[in-house]
Amino acid sequence: MQLLEEVLQHRRLLEDTFNSLIDLVVVIDNRLHVVQMNEAFAARVGSARAKLLERPLEELIGAEMALWAAAPEPAARKPDGPSASGGIPTTARTRQFTDERLDGIFAATVTPLINQDGEPVGRVLVARDITAQTRLETEREALRGRLAQSEKLASLGQFVAGIAHEMNNPLQGVLGHLELLIETSEAARPVRPTLRRIYQEGDRAAKIVRNLLVFTGSRRMSRQRLRIERVLSRALVSRSAGRRRGRIEVSRHQEDNVPDIAGDPALLQQALLNILINAEHAIAATSGPGRIETSVAASANGDMVRLTIHDSGRGIPAEILPRIFDPFFTTKEVGQGTGLGLAITYGIIQEHGGTIHAANPPEGGASFVIELPAVVRESGPGKGRKKKATKEKGPRGA
Repeated sequence: MQLLEEVLQHRRLLEDTFNSLIDLVVVIDNRLHVVQMNEAFAARVGSARAKLLERPLEELIGAEMALWAAAPEPAARKPDGPSASGGIPTTARTRQFTDERLDGIFAATVTPLINQDGEPVGRVLVARDITAQTRLETEREALRGRLAQSEKLASLGQFVAGIAHEMNNPLQGVLGHLELLIETSEAARPVRPTLRRIYQEGDRAAKIVRNLLVFTGSRRMSRQRLRIERVLSRALVSRSAGRRRGRIEVSRHQEDNVPDIAGDPALLQQALLNILINAEHAIAATSGPGRIETSVAASANGDMVRLTIHDSGRGIPAEILPRIFDPFFTTKEVGQGTGLGLAITYGIIQEHGGTIHAANPPEGGASFVIELPAVVRESGPGKGRKKKATKEKGPRGA
Protein backbone atom coordinates (compact mmCIF):
# COMPACT_ATOMS: atom_id res chain seq x y z
CA MET A 1 0.00 0.00 0.00
CA GLN A 2 2.86 2.38 0.80
CA LEU A 3 4.51 1.60 -2.54
CA LEU A 4 1.20 2.12 -4.35
CA GLU A 5 0.76 5.48 -2.59
CA GLU A 6 4.24 6.59 -3.70
CA VAL A 7 3.50 5.57 -7.29
CA LEU A 8 0.25 7.56 -7.24
CA GLN A 9 2.02 10.59 -5.76
CA HIS A 10 4.63 10.48 -8.52
CA ARG A 11 1.92 10.14 -11.14
CA ARG A 12 -0.02 13.11 -9.73
CA LEU A 13 3.22 15.15 -9.69
CA LEU A 14 3.88 14.31 -13.34
CA GLU A 15 0.30 15.16 -14.31
CA ASP A 16 0.41 18.44 -12.39
CA THR A 17 3.72 19.33 -14.03
CA PHE A 18 2.34 18.37 -17.46
CA ASN A 19 -0.77 20.52 -16.98
CA SER A 20 1.16 23.46 -15.55
CA LEU A 21 3.10 24.00 -18.77
CA ILE A 22 1.99 27.12 -20.64
CA ASP A 23 3.19 25.58 -23.92
CA LEU A 24 0.65 23.56 -25.88
CA VAL A 25 1.53 19.84 -25.60
CA VAL A 26 -0.28 17.08 -27.46
CA VAL A 27 0.70 13.39 -27.76
CA ILE A 28 -0.41 11.42 -30.83
CA ASP A 29 -0.07 7.75 -31.75
CA ASN A 30 1.19 6.32 -35.00
CA ARG A 31 -2.25 6.83 -36.53
CA LEU A 32 -1.87 10.57 -35.76
CA HIS A 33 -4.78 10.42 -33.31
CA VAL A 34 -4.63 12.27 -29.99
CA VAL A 35 -3.91 10.10 -26.94
CA GLN A 36 -2.99 12.81 -24.42
CA MET A 37 -2.77 16.60 -24.10
CA ASN A 38 -2.24 19.19 -21.39
CA GLU A 39 -4.72 21.77 -20.13
CA ALA A 40 -3.13 24.56 -22.19
CA PHE A 41 -3.78 22.69 -25.46
CA ALA A 42 -7.38 21.84 -24.51
CA ALA A 43 -8.06 25.45 -23.50
CA ARG A 44 -6.63 26.81 -26.77
CA VAL A 45 -8.71 24.36 -28.83
CA GLY A 46 -11.74 25.26 -26.71
CA SER A 47 -12.92 21.81 -25.73
CA ALA A 48 -12.80 19.42 -22.79
CA ARG A 49 -9.88 17.02 -22.72
CA ALA A 50 -12.10 13.97 -22.75
CA LYS A 51 -13.72 15.10 -26.02
CA LEU A 52 -10.34 15.47 -27.72
CA LEU A 53 -9.06 11.96 -27.14
CA GLU A 54 -8.86 9.72 -30.21
CA ARG A 55 -9.56 12.63 -32.56
CA PRO A 56 -7.25 13.14 -35.59
CA LEU A 57 -4.68 15.84 -35.03
CA GLU A 58 -5.58 17.57 -38.32
CA GLU A 59 -9.03 18.37 -36.92
CA LEU A 60 -7.58 20.34 -34.02
CA ILE A 61 -4.71 22.38 -35.49
CA GLY A 62 -3.93 24.10 -38.78
CA ALA A 63 -3.39 21.97 -41.87
CA GLU A 64 0.19 23.17 -42.40
CA MET A 65 1.33 22.28 -38.88
CA ALA A 66 -0.56 18.97 -38.99
CA LEU A 67 1.13 17.93 -42.26
CA TRP A 68 4.52 18.93 -40.86
CA ALA A 69 3.94 16.91 -37.67
CA ALA A 70 2.86 13.89 -39.75
CA ALA A 71 5.96 13.94 -41.98
CA PRO A 72 8.31 10.92 -41.67
CA GLU A 73 10.97 11.35 -39.03
CA PRO A 74 14.63 11.22 -40.19
CA ALA A 75 16.74 8.62 -38.45
CA ALA A 76 19.52 10.01 -36.24
CA ARG A 77 22.74 8.24 -37.19
CA LYS A 78 25.87 7.71 -35.18
CA PRO A 79 29.28 8.66 -36.57
CA ASP A 80 30.10 5.01 -37.33
CA GLY A 81 27.17 4.57 -39.63
CA PRO A 82 24.33 2.66 -37.91
CA SER A 83 21.37 4.71 -36.83
CA ALA A 84 20.84 5.45 -33.17
CA SER A 85 18.58 3.15 -31.13
CA GLY A 86 18.68 0.51 -33.81
CA GLY A 87 17.42 2.76 -36.59
CA ILE A 88 14.67 4.42 -34.56
CA PRO A 89 14.29 8.12 -35.44
CA THR A 90 15.13 10.19 -32.33
CA THR A 91 15.80 13.65 -33.68
CA ALA A 92 13.54 16.62 -32.92
CA ARG A 93 12.28 19.03 -35.56
CA THR A 94 11.44 22.71 -34.94
CA ARG A 95 9.64 25.18 -37.15
CA GLN A 96 7.61 28.38 -36.85
CA PHE A 97 3.95 28.48 -37.92
CA THR A 98 1.16 31.01 -38.13
CA ASP A 99 -1.83 28.88 -37.19
CA GLU A 100 -5.27 30.39 -37.78
CA ARG A 101 -7.08 27.56 -36.01
CA LEU A 102 -5.02 28.02 -32.84
CA ASP A 103 -5.06 31.78 -33.43
CA GLY A 104 -1.41 32.69 -33.08
CA ILE A 105 2.20 32.35 -34.14
CA PHE A 106 3.92 29.27 -32.71
CA ALA A 107 7.39 27.78 -32.45
CA ALA A 108 6.52 24.09 -32.82
CA THR A 109 8.74 21.12 -31.91
CA VAL A 110 7.89 17.52 -32.70
CA THR A 111 9.80 14.57 -31.22
CA PRO A 112 9.27 10.82 -31.57
CA LEU A 113 7.58 9.03 -28.66
CA ILE A 114 9.65 5.92 -27.83
CA ASN A 115 8.36 3.15 -25.54
CA GLN A 116 10.41 1.01 -23.13
CA ASP A 117 11.19 -1.47 -25.89
CA GLY A 118 12.77 1.28 -28.01
CA GLU A 119 9.95 1.29 -30.53
CA PRO A 120 8.28 4.47 -31.89
CA VAL A 121 4.68 4.54 -30.74
CA GLY A 122 3.79 8.09 -31.62
CA ARG A 123 4.93 11.69 -31.48
CA VAL A 124 4.93 14.59 -29.05
CA LEU A 125 4.09 18.04 -30.43
CA VAL A 126 4.99 21.08 -28.32
CA ALA A 127 3.84 24.50 -29.58
CA ARG A 128 5.04 27.67 -27.85
CA ASP A 129 2.96 30.78 -28.50
CA ILE A 130 5.35 33.51 -29.70
CA THR A 131 2.73 35.87 -31.10
CA ALA A 132 3.51 38.72 -28.71
CA GLN A 133 7.29 38.36 -29.13
CA THR A 134 6.99 38.24 -32.92
CA ARG A 135 4.81 41.34 -33.10
CA LEU A 136 7.09 43.17 -30.68
CA GLU A 137 10.12 42.30 -32.77
CA THR A 138 8.32 43.42 -35.91
CA GLU A 139 7.53 46.76 -34.26
CA ARG A 140 11.13 47.09 -33.11
CA GLU A 141 12.40 46.45 -36.62
CA ALA A 142 10.03 49.07 -37.99
CA LEU A 143 11.19 51.58 -35.37
CA ARG A 144 14.83 50.78 -36.14
CA GLY A 145 14.17 51.35 -39.82
CA ARG A 146 12.45 54.68 -39.17
CA LEU A 147 15.23 55.76 -36.81
CA ALA A 148 17.87 54.85 -39.37
CA GLN A 149 15.92 56.75 -42.04
CA SER A 150 15.64 59.81 -39.80
CA GLU A 151 19.35 59.74 -38.98
CA LYS A 152 20.24 59.36 -42.65
CA LEU A 153 18.00 62.24 -43.67
CA ALA A 154 19.31 64.42 -40.83
CA SER A 155 22.90 63.85 -41.97
CA LEU A 156 21.88 64.39 -45.58
CA GLY A 157 20.07 67.59 -44.56
CA GLN A 158 23.19 69.05 -42.98
CA PHE A 159 25.19 68.26 -46.10
CA VAL A 160 22.54 69.70 -48.42
CA ALA A 161 22.15 72.84 -46.26
CA GLY A 162 25.84 73.65 -46.65
CA ILE A 163 25.71 73.23 -50.41
CA ALA A 164 22.47 75.22 -50.73
CA HIS A 165 23.86 78.17 -48.77
CA GLU A 166 27.04 78.19 -50.82
CA MET A 167 25.05 78.07 -54.08
CA ASN A 168 22.48 80.65 -53.03
CA ASN A 169 24.90 83.57 -52.65
CA PRO A 170 26.48 83.44 -56.15
CA LEU A 171 23.08 82.68 -57.74
CA GLN A 172 21.52 85.78 -56.20
CA GLY A 173 24.48 87.82 -57.43
CA VAL A 174 24.10 86.47 -60.96
CA LEU A 175 20.32 87.11 -60.98
CA GLY A 176 20.75 90.62 -59.63
CA HIS A 177 23.32 91.58 -62.27
CA LEU A 178 21.22 90.00 -65.02
CA GLU A 179 18.12 91.91 -63.97
CA LEU A 180 20.09 95.13 -63.83
CA LEU A 181 21.61 94.44 -67.25
CA ILE A 182 18.22 93.69 -68.82
CA GLU A 183 16.46 96.75 -67.43
CA THR A 184 19.13 99.46 -67.66
CA SER A 185 21.76 98.59 -70.26
CA GLU A 186 21.14 99.84 -73.79
CA ALA A 187 24.05 97.70 -75.01
CA ALA A 188 22.10 94.60 -73.94
CA ARG A 189 19.01 95.52 -76.00
CA PRO A 190 19.84 93.19 -78.97
CA VAL A 191 20.32 90.16 -76.70
CA ARG A 192 17.57 90.85 -74.13
CA PRO A 193 15.48 87.79 -75.15
CA THR A 194 18.53 85.60 -74.60
CA LEU A 195 19.29 87.32 -71.28
CA ARG A 196 15.70 86.79 -70.13
CA ARG A 197 15.98 83.05 -70.90
CA ILE A 198 19.24 82.96 -68.93
CA TYR A 199 17.48 84.78 -66.06
CA GLN A 200 14.59 82.27 -66.12
CA GLU A 201 16.94 79.30 -65.94
CA GLY A 202 18.93 80.97 -63.16
CA ASP A 203 15.73 81.69 -61.25
CA ARG A 204 14.73 78.05 -61.67
CA ALA A 205 18.03 77.01 -60.12
CA ALA A 206 17.43 79.49 -57.29
CA LYS A 207 14.00 77.95 -56.64
CA ILE A 208 15.58 74.51 -56.37
CA VAL A 209 18.03 75.93 -53.82
CA ARG A 210 15.13 77.46 -51.86
CA ASN A 211 13.35 74.10 -51.88
CA LEU A 212 16.52 72.47 -50.55
CA LEU A 213 16.56 75.00 -47.73
CA VAL A 214 12.98 74.00 -46.89
CA PHE A 215 14.06 70.34 -46.81
CA THR A 216 16.87 71.14 -44.37
CA GLY A 217 14.67 73.32 -42.17
CA SER A 218 16.80 76.40 -42.84
CA ARG A 219 13.92 78.56 -44.04
CA ARG A 220 12.23 80.81 -41.51
CA MET A 221 8.54 80.24 -40.99
CA SER A 222 5.80 82.16 -39.24
CA ARG A 223 3.98 80.08 -36.65
CA GLN A 224 0.34 80.66 -35.87
CA ARG A 225 -2.44 78.67 -34.32
CA LEU A 226 -4.42 76.84 -36.98
CA ARG A 227 -6.60 73.85 -37.72
CA ILE A 228 -5.00 71.16 -39.89
CA GLU A 229 -8.33 70.25 -41.52
CA ARG A 230 -8.64 73.76 -42.94
CA VAL A 231 -5.16 73.57 -44.40
CA LEU A 232 -6.13 70.21 -45.91
CA SER A 233 -9.33 71.73 -47.36
CA ARG A 234 -7.36 74.48 -49.12
CA ALA A 235 -4.93 71.92 -50.52
CA LEU A 236 -7.80 69.75 -51.81
CA VAL A 237 -9.60 72.71 -53.40
CA SER A 238 -6.45 73.76 -55.25
CA ARG A 239 -6.28 70.27 -56.83
CA SER A 240 -9.98 69.92 -57.69
CA ALA A 241 -9.45 70.38 -61.45
CA GLY A 242 -6.75 67.71 -61.57
CA ARG A 243 -8.97 65.29 -59.68
CA ARG A 244 -11.88 65.88 -62.06
CA ARG A 245 -9.66 65.04 -65.01
CA GLY A 246 -8.38 61.92 -63.27
CA ARG A 247 -11.86 60.79 -62.10
CA ILE A 248 -10.66 60.72 -58.51
CA GLU A 249 -13.11 60.68 -55.62
CA VAL A 250 -12.18 62.12 -52.23
CA SER A 251 -13.50 60.77 -48.94
CA ARG A 252 -12.80 62.74 -45.76
CA HIS A 253 -13.12 61.47 -42.18
CA GLN A 254 -12.63 63.75 -39.22
CA GLU A 255 -13.12 63.42 -35.48
CA ASP A 256 -14.77 66.19 -33.47
CA ASN A 257 -12.73 68.31 -31.06
CA VAL A 258 -9.40 67.75 -32.79
CA PRO A 259 -6.87 70.13 -31.17
CA ASP A 260 -5.27 73.01 -33.04
CA ILE A 261 -1.63 72.99 -34.09
CA ALA A 262 0.99 75.74 -34.34
CA GLY A 263 2.57 76.17 -37.73
CA ASP A 264 2.99 78.00 -40.99
CA PRO A 265 -0.19 77.48 -43.08
CA ALA A 266 1.54 78.16 -46.40
CA LEU A 267 4.32 75.66 -45.76
CA LEU A 268 1.92 73.02 -44.44
CA GLN A 269 -0.32 73.48 -47.48
CA GLN A 270 2.71 72.98 -49.70
CA ALA A 271 3.60 69.79 -47.83
CA LEU A 272 0.07 68.39 -48.23
CA LEU A 273 -0.07 69.41 -51.89
CA ASN A 274 3.08 67.40 -52.60
CA ILE A 275 1.47 64.29 -51.09
CA LEU A 276 -1.84 64.83 -52.92
CA ILE A 277 -0.08 65.33 -56.27
CA ASN A 278 1.88 62.12 -55.75
CA ALA A 279 -1.38 60.33 -54.93
CA GLU A 280 -2.99 61.63 -58.14
CA HIS A 281 0.00 60.44 -60.18
CA ALA A 282 -0.15 57.01 -58.52
CA ILE A 283 -3.85 56.67 -59.36
CA ALA A 284 -3.27 57.89 -62.92
CA ALA A 285 -0.74 55.09 -63.39
CA THR A 286 -3.57 52.56 -62.90
CA SER A 287 -5.42 53.99 -65.95
CA GLY A 288 -8.71 54.08 -64.12
CA PRO A 289 -10.77 56.04 -61.60
CA GLY A 290 -9.47 56.16 -58.08
CA ARG A 291 -10.01 57.29 -54.55
CA ILE A 292 -8.16 59.41 -52.00
CA GLU A 293 -9.14 59.02 -48.35
CA THR A 294 -8.11 61.47 -45.63
CA SER A 295 -8.52 61.13 -41.91
CA VAL A 296 -7.88 63.67 -39.14
CA ALA A 297 -7.82 62.52 -35.54
CA ALA A 298 -6.21 63.25 -32.20
CA SER A 299 -3.96 60.81 -30.37
CA ALA A 300 -5.26 58.98 -27.32
CA ASN A 301 -3.79 61.49 -24.86
CA GLY A 302 -4.56 64.48 -27.10
CA ASP A 303 -0.98 65.71 -27.48
CA MET A 304 -0.68 64.94 -31.22
CA VAL A 305 -2.82 65.46 -34.31
CA ARG A 306 -2.67 62.65 -36.86
CA LEU A 307 -3.43 63.19 -40.54
CA THR A 308 -3.60 60.14 -42.81
CA ILE A 309 -3.76 60.37 -46.61
CA HIS A 310 -4.42 57.08 -48.41
CA ASP A 311 -4.70 56.58 -52.16
CA SER A 312 -5.92 53.66 -54.25
CA GLY A 313 -2.85 53.56 -56.51
CA ARG A 314 -0.41 50.71 -56.93
CA GLY A 315 1.49 51.43 -53.74
CA ILE A 316 5.18 52.07 -53.21
CA PRO A 317 7.60 49.28 -54.19
CA ALA A 318 9.24 47.87 -51.07
CA GLU A 319 12.75 48.39 -52.44
CA ILE A 320 12.28 52.15 -52.82
CA LEU A 321 10.14 52.78 -49.73
CA PRO A 322 13.17 53.71 -47.53
CA ARG A 323 14.32 56.29 -50.13
CA ILE A 324 11.17 58.22 -51.00
CA PHE A 325 12.07 61.19 -48.78
CA ASP A 326 15.59 61.51 -50.19
CA PRO A 327 16.12 64.72 -52.21
CA PHE A 328 16.36 64.23 -56.00
CA PHE A 329 15.11 60.64 -55.73
CA THR A 330 12.28 60.03 -58.18
CA THR A 331 10.81 57.14 -60.15
CA LYS A 332 9.38 59.45 -62.83
CA GLU A 333 10.80 59.94 -66.28
CA VAL A 334 13.49 62.55 -66.86
CA GLY A 335 11.93 66.01 -67.00
CA GLN A 336 8.70 64.95 -65.24
CA GLY A 337 9.88 65.48 -61.67
CA THR A 338 12.80 66.85 -59.67
CA GLY A 339 12.54 64.39 -56.80
CA LEU A 340 12.16 67.24 -54.29
CA GLY A 341 8.42 67.05 -53.52
CA LEU A 342 8.44 64.50 -50.71
CA ALA A 343 11.85 65.70 -49.51
CA ILE A 344 10.36 69.18 -49.05
CA THR A 345 7.34 67.67 -47.30
CA TYR A 346 9.64 65.81 -44.93
CA GLY A 347 11.57 69.00 -44.15
CA ILE A 348 8.40 71.00 -43.48
CA ILE A 349 6.97 68.38 -41.14
CA GLN A 350 10.28 68.05 -39.29
CA GLU A 351 10.48 71.84 -38.94
CA HIS A 352 7.06 71.76 -37.28
CA GLY A 353 8.27 69.18 -34.76
CA GLY A 354 6.26 66.38 -36.32
CA THR A 355 6.88 63.06 -38.03
CA ILE A 356 5.87 61.57 -41.36
CA HIS A 357 6.12 58.02 -42.63
CA ALA A 358 4.81 56.11 -45.62
CA ALA A 359 3.52 52.56 -45.84
CA ASN A 360 1.66 50.12 -48.06
CA PRO A 361 -1.49 49.15 -46.12
CA PRO A 362 -2.95 45.64 -46.54
CA GLU A 363 -5.96 46.96 -48.47
CA GLY A 364 -3.64 48.27 -51.20
CA GLY A 365 -2.39 51.63 -52.36
CA ALA A 366 -0.09 53.86 -50.32
CA SER A 367 -0.67 55.85 -47.16
CA PHE A 368 1.17 58.78 -45.60
CA VAL A 369 0.74 59.40 -41.88
CA ILE A 370 1.65 62.84 -40.51
CA GLU A 371 1.73 63.54 -36.78
CA LEU A 372 2.06 67.11 -35.51
CA PRO A 373 2.20 68.44 -31.93
CA ALA A 374 -1.16 69.72 -30.73
CA VAL A 375 -1.93 72.99 -29.03
CA VAL A 376 -4.27 71.61 -26.41
CA ARG A 377 -7.44 73.59 -25.98
CA GLU A 378 -9.97 73.33 -23.21
CA SER A 379 -13.17 71.50 -23.91
CA GLY A 380 -16.34 71.32 -21.89
CA PRO A 381 -17.40 68.20 -19.96
CA GLY A 382 -19.11 65.46 -21.84
CA LYS A 383 -17.69 66.38 -25.21
CA GLY A 384 -16.79 63.12 -26.88
CA ARG A 385 -15.17 62.61 -30.22
CA LYS A 386 -17.50 61.51 -32.95
CA LYS A 387 -16.59 60.53 -36.45
CA LYS A 388 -18.06 62.25 -39.44
CA ALA A 389 -17.45 61.58 -43.08
CA THR A 390 -17.93 63.52 -46.26
CA LYS A 391 -17.50 62.57 -49.88
CA GLU A 392 -16.23 64.65 -52.73
CA LYS A 393 -16.60 63.21 -56.19
CA GLY A 394 -14.02 64.17 -58.75
CA PRO A 395 -16.32 64.84 -61.74
CA ARG A 396 -18.36 67.40 -59.72
CA GLY A 397 -15.40 69.16 -58.13
CA ALA A 398 -14.27 69.40 -54.52
